[in-house]
Order: sequence, then C-alpha cells, then structure tokens
Amino acid sequence: MNARGLFFILIVSLGFAGSSVCMKIGMNRVGKFTPGMGEYLPYLLKVGTSPFVLLGCALGIIGTLFYLDLLSKYALNLVYPSLSLVYILVAVAGILFLGEKITVLNWAGILLICIGVGIISIKG
Repeated sequence: MNARGLFFILIVSLGFAGSSVCMKIGMNRVGKFTPGMGEYLPYLLKVGTSPFVLLGCALGIIGTLFYLDLLSKYALNLVYPSLSLVYILVAVAGILFLGEKITVLNWAGILLICIGVGIISIKG
C-alpha cells in the first residue's frame, strides 16, 4: 500500500471512530428509549435531529466514501484489517471525551488485534 493508501486508511479510521464517538455523545444526550407505541416516533425524531448524531452520520459517510476508494484499489483482505486502528482511536476517544475507563485486559485485547493485523499485513 502506498502513502496515499495509508493516508486514506487514517481518514477512514478517524471518520469511523469520530462517527461512533459523536453518535454515543448524541445518544447520551437523547437518553434511553423506553418502549411504548406512542413514544417511538417522537423518540426517533429526537434521535434524528440530534446534532451529535447527525455529525456522527456525516463522519461515517465521509469515512465510507474514502473506504470505497480504498476498496477500488486494494484487496479487501488488506484494507479491512488495516481499519483495526479504529479500535485504538475509539478507546482513546472514549477516555478523553466520554470519561470511559479502559481496563488492562481491554488494552491487551486491542493490542492483540493490532498484532494480528501486523501479521496479516506482512507480505509473504
């Protein structure tokens, strides 16, 4: 993969991670859905008009467009595992923006995923 491809992997990863974090912030602000027939549509409208949810959707679309470009140029078995960077970005963003706690075991799992991606990426 050339420098342009690696740059696009970074853009896709940032887009997907940013999308997840924005949607989580938006849903935290909207609140949990309590089932009830009369409450479903108002809840969906509240979700659909949440600025953070909308921003998350936009970031996801941007990431997807760059992802499609990558898929047009590189093998899926190279592109998709490269997106494991999203795991690291989401974990760090969860700590910074959502106050989440990441355990040592969680970090170990993320590290194992990244090591696996490194092994897959080795040309053999």
